[in-house]
Amino acid sequence: WSLPDDRSRAFSRRIPAGASAASLTEVLDLDFGFVPTPQSTTFDAVLVADTQPATEQELGFFRDGALTEIANTGAAFAINHGDIVFDNPALYAPYVQLISATGITCHHAPGNHDMNSITCAGDNCFETFESLFGASSYAFQQGKAVFFILNNVERLPPGRVSASGYDYRGALGERQLRFVRNVLEHIPREHLVVVSTHIPLVGFEDPSDPAGNGRRGRNGGASLAPSRPSCWRWRRSTNGVPSR
Repeated sequence: WSLPDDRSRAFSRRIPAGASAASLTEVLDLDFGFVPTPQSTTFDAVLVADTQPATEQELGFFRDGALTEIANTGAAFAINHGDIVFDNPALYAPYVQLISATGITCHHAPGNHDMNSITCAGDNCFETFESLFGASSYAFQQGKAVFFILNNVERLPPGRVSASGYDYRGALGERQLRFVRNVLEHIPREHLVVVSTHIPLVGFEDPSDPAGNGRRGRNGGASLAPSRPSCWRWRRSTNGVPSR
């Protein structure tokens, strides 16, 4: 069973304009029909990262280069692992128009360059991202595999920087971890578990933080799926070249 795709081919949820967080449960219409979809247990997926167009001209480079390759793969879906644009949320709408032409559903994990601005804080950092692409952390199934798309980009408080000098860090919150646990309770143990994030869950920048993650590293995350086949996938600098 699959969710019905809209014409943008981007998995998303729709929130009425002007809806407040307090009223979402009242104004959101969550009634929709699942579509019966036969799926093979073997499939191809395209993994993309750091496309980072900063201008419409650079978005055109992405269209004529990597996107052309993606459209010809015949893959079941694609995952963009973040930095979809380079600090320019205005490019999201034309980006969605471009990926709609591929005929491939594309999932998106946000990156640090996908935040609203350098002055944003907390949950509002990804308001624009979520208005176009939907939830920044969610899960979906394909064949006998479950894929977790997790937003692990956290803006640090003003005046604070990470050990590497950035004003953000990689972190998974307890709410996200609880979501993963709840989903896995309904997934057969022999099914593959795949986790996609933007920031690597293991780093070597801070000797005092060997997990490489301010709140939860790879080992902590992997403990959510004991005795399960799993794959931890994060973005690496690939200059926008898709990998399969």
